[in-house]
Amino acid sequence: MIPRKHFEVIIFIVSAFLLLYGIYTICVQASKWTEKRRTEEAAKQPKAVIVVSAPTFEVPCVAAAAAVFEQAGLGFRLASSKGGRLEPDADSLKEHPAAKAAELRRDPTWLAVLKQAGSTVPVSRIFAAERMPRILFIAGGRNALRELRQTDLQGSSPTPFCDEMHRLCLAVHNGGGAIGATGHGVRGLPAIPADAKRRTAGNLDSSAESTAKALVASLHLPLVAPTATDGTKAAKKRD
Repeated sequence: MIPRKHFEVIIFIVSAFLLLYGIYTICVQASKWTEKRRTEEAAKQPKAVIVVSAPTFEVPCVAAAAAVFEQAGLGFRLASSKGGRLEPDADSLKEHPAAKAAELRRDPTWLAVLKQAGSTVPVSRIFAAERMPRILFIAGGRNALRELRQTDLQGSSPTPFCDEMHRLCLAVHNGGGAIGATGHGVRGLPAIPADAKRRTAGNLDSSAESTAKALVASLHLPLVAPTATDGTKAAKKRD
């Protein structure tokens, strides 16, 4: 027969073991849940980033690229030099035929672009993200030139923001992603080997759609029918 004192010690040890094991199990499960939640949230995040100029940007170029990224199931997120609210260029909405047509049919991608303009992401935050975007597209427009080039007595040179864009583009490209730009936004693309297959530049903003399609094709992604209306969800393939 086990003495009462020894019996109490055994009970204490077993109880402490069960308590510690229970705490360990809870911590493991919580860690797995957190990792699963993080993975699910990352999967929901847009995988294409469109850098627009501040304080105003020309909508047609941005919307054309955004529509392609949605068709590829990537979604899109607008980013700018400092983030925050931006205003669509009024002329680009009133005078461009595509803008008038989009307004008449209440195009969901155009509406998503206008909605995201109210809260763009700072470009610096893309560096801090756990996962780089698969596509980085720099939209052109009049303000893009001002943000990317500066002029002094020694001539024209890249702005600090332009240098930041070069570094970000290289990070995305070196990570297996695709980079592209149109119009004045091309100045934000770094000089990389001419045979690079995941770098596409369009001289005119009107080439935004074809440039975006070339970026999608460089990643061997199919274009499918869009089903999202908020600019962030992947599209589903047509039956």
